[in-house]
Amino acid sequence: MADDTTRIESHAGSRDGHHIIAIHGPVTITTAPALRKAAEGISARVLIVDLTEVPHVDSSAIGVLVHFYTASRESGRKLALVGLSDRVRKTLRNMSVDKLFRIYPVLSDAENDLSERNPE
Repeated sequence: MADDTTRIESHAGSRDGHHIIAIHGPVTITTAPALRKAAEGISARVLIVDLTEVPHVDSSAIGVLVHFYTASRESGRKLALVGLSDRVRKTLRNMSVDKLFRIYPVLSDAENDLSERNPE
């Protein structure tokens, strides 16, 4: 359901039990449902949402990220966001949800920090 300018990839991370959802393009009301669907059925212990190539998000995207947060808390999964642009970070902060998430500058930092060697 992503539009022509947004691509969502879902794949295993470089560490056991890690799963990455990488988004390429803006996440808006038209693409947010595809982002939510990308996480369905993922049973990994760690979910990392890579926003490195996301120039901006709207409130629909924030709703999906908060859904990921809630679902992760309920299941005991670790959740992290990676590669936030200043604009995306500001949107999260303005909606007062930035403190819900573990945020890392790059994917490798998230995977290293959230590995089994660092349980919580």
